[in-house]
Amino acid sequence: MLINDANMQARWWTHLKDEWVNAGKERRPFVNPVQPKTVRFKS
Repeated sequence: MLINDANMQARWWTHLKDEWVNAGKERRPFVNPVQPKTVRFKS
């Protein structure tokens, strides 16, 4: 389970990895599934 902003980088990584694997299996070009977004962290 991932919490929204706190794990945004982990979510991005998972989406990128999944797309990379699927693109390789389907022999098609990689398409970046991550949309640009500004993430603000509080400490």
